[in-house]
Order: sequence, then structure tokens, then C-alpha cells
Amino acid sequence: MRHSQAQSGFEPRPLVYSGWLSESLNELNEALIKNQVHTNAPAGISFERFSLLDASKQDFIVENIRKYTRILNEEAEPGVHFKSRRDLEIARAEKSMRTFGLRACKADVFSVIAEDDVVEIYTGAGVQIYRNARFCQLSSYNLLDLSVHSWEELYVKPQNIGAAILALIQQALTGGDETFAYNLGEFVQRETFAFAKSRRMFHVRPKFIVPLMDETSGERIAFLSTYAANIIAEGSESSRIDIL
Repeated sequence: MRHSQAQSGFEPRPLVYSGWLSESLNELNEALIKNQVHTNAPAGISFERFSLLDASKQDFIVENIRKYTRILNEEAEPGVHFKSRRDLEIARAEKSMRTFGLRACKADVFSVIAEDDVVEIYTGAGVQIYRNARFCQLSSYNLLDLSVHSWEELYVKPQNIGAAILALIQQALTGGDETFAYNLGEFVQRETFAFAKSRRMFHVRPKFIVPLMDETSGERIAFLSTYAANIIAEGSESSRIDIL
């Protein structure tokens, strides 16, 4: 998915948003462009949904966007070099954990991250607080879309897979092992947001869940998840494949 501008013909142009979110969304878009990641503009209804949230939820979303932007920018500073994209992703995941006051139960937590993995961090309540550049490359959603709409509005996957994932997350957060393999096989997941400009379908191979602790209390309050994914259909083609 990652291509240079010369290879892909990608000519990013800054998106310009108006309203309360303008500064944070524009700064994030600029940071993504530096990483050769193109992002779609948020759906208009996402701004409307944001405006209906209470102030504390709005503040949380904006601060999360700003924290993510800082993580992307800090690791892209001149003079900062990484031997591989995997090393870069590990540095960003480590930075995000420090930013949110988290530490891993597992000493070698980053051994579960492979070169082209999607890497995400969620709170115990299922709120995504970090996603790597690979996630952004694959997704057709803007971070605002992801922040104000439920996963049920945005994606569909096989029902048995969804239930198994929730059970494993609960197991990871309540104790036991330091690393949990999904062992769910491979499945297809589709973007379903009705207001998206373009929707995609993915082939997904889930890999690992690693529980994360509050760095002060030691309580398991979040988790890191890794999986491999690739786009298999886009636009109208994505609606022609059934998901059981």
C-alpha cells in the first residue's frame, strides 16, 4: 500500500475544513500526507454528530486527534531514521502507550508486530485511541468518522467472528496470559457507513491481542491488537460479495 509519489501518481493536496474542528483535522491531514497517506474528507453527518456530543466527549476526540498528530510528526522529524517500517511502527506504538499512560503486561510486547501489520490500541470500553499508518492507508474513513460513529455503523463482519473477538478481549482484560493469539482464521470485513464517499472490503487475518496496564495502578485497562489486511474490493464492487 505504501508507495512513493513518483510510483503511485499520488499528489496529496491539503484538505481544508471549517468549523470547530478545523485546526486539529488540518494538522492531522498534513501529518498523514508526510507519511504518503491520503485521507478522505469526513462525511458531513460526522460534523453534525460531533456537534451533538457533550463537551467532555468533544474534548476527548479533539485531544486524541492532536495526540495522534504529534506521534506522527515526532517520528517524521529530520534526522530520525529507522531501519525498516516495522521499526517505525514499533516506535510509534511505544510512543502512543507512553502518551496514554499505558504499559504492557508483556516485556517484549512489540515482538508481535510484523512489517505490514495493522496495529491498533483500544481502551477497555472499545474506544480506538491509536491506529498506525497502515490502518489509515486501508481505511476509506476519516478519523472524525471513526471517532463519532459506532463500529456497528461503520463495519460488518461475520457474526461468529465478532462474538469471538469480544470474548477474547474480555479474557485479555481480566487476567491470565500476556499475549493472546486470535486463532480465528481469515475472514472478510466490509465498510458499511452509508454516508461514506467510497466503501471498501478487506480480507483480514487477525493475529494477536496484548493487554495493556495503567502505568500507575497496574490494572488492565486497554489492549493492543495486530492483524494483516488487504483491500479486495472498492466502491460498488464491495457490495457484491456476501458476508455470512
